[in-house]
Amino acid sequence: MSNRPTSMKTFAASDFKSRLGDMLMSAAREPVQITKRGKDAYVLMSEEQFRRFEAMEDALWAARADEAMKSGFVGTSDAEALLRELADRKSV
Repeated sequence: MSNRPTSMKTFAASDFKSRLGDMLMSAAREPVQITKRGKDAYVLMSEEQFRRFEAMEDALWAARADEAMKSGFVGTSDAEALLRELADRKSV
């Protein structure tokens, strides 16, 4: 079952060479789904769309990291110090 928006155009991978121009024109406006053997396989999108997607993903990860820090997440330097302390205790 596909989760793609109903407005996204779909092309078969087997048509890639013969329809590349059509695919690129469509991808300039919106992402294009490319199927392989009838299953969703790839998405073709413009550079601008890809950069927006990357920015949204970065913002999501930043928000998750901020949430983790606020809820008591231990950073890498603190975790390393704690592990060293525990290891030192065991060796004594």
